[in-house]
Amino acid sequence: DIVLIFDKSNSMGENNNRLLSACKTAATTLINTIAENTGIDARYSVVTFSGSNSVDAFGKETDAQILYSGNASWYNGSTAITKINGISTIGGTNYQAGIRKGNAQLGDARPGAQKVMIFLTDGEPTFSIGNAYGDSSTAIARHNEAAVGEIKNGTNVTMFYCIGAGDAFAETGSSGSTARGYLQDLCNAAAAKGAQTGWYA
Repeated sequence: DIVLIFDKSNSMGENNNRLLSACKTAATTLINTIAENTGIDARYSVVTFSGSNSVDAFGKETDAQILYSGNASWYNGSTAITKINGISTIGGTNYQAGIRKGNAQLGDARPGAQKVMIFLTDGEPTFSIGNAYGDSSTAIARHNEAAVGEIKNGTNVTMFYCIGAGDAFAETGSSGSTARGYLQDLCNAAAAKGAQTGWYA
């Protein structure tokens, strides 16, 4: 059971949706590749996350949404691709809300299914639940720690992967302080719970 968690913040739509398009292509390629393996019985859920357009606003749990197909929040690969292709951009970046919603979905995984979370973003978090917008290094670290907490306290996943799209991930760093480091922090939290992890930029 695979949950794809998509950043749909405004920056993903810059340069004619270059980064959003790249993430959509990556997710579609993954789904099609899995479909070619008849030994995998996969189903999908797609979660999007963003944040307010206002710097005076606070992050909310509703910054993330499950993309439904009728009444279904789990569906086959072709429906997942349709949902992914319909994503458009708005607002800031609330990692925590996306991961919380993804955890809720994996809490409804099929008995015995491997629980897979794939997190796609183009940059650092600028919101977290109950915290105001902030893009200073201190604020970003606080927002990311809130996301790490969701992994530590949430559903145990079998596999947790991050995909970082764009120039924010060119700067190296193993923990904190850079976009790469923040994704590594998420992976470290999942690995500490026994998940297979990895991130790609």
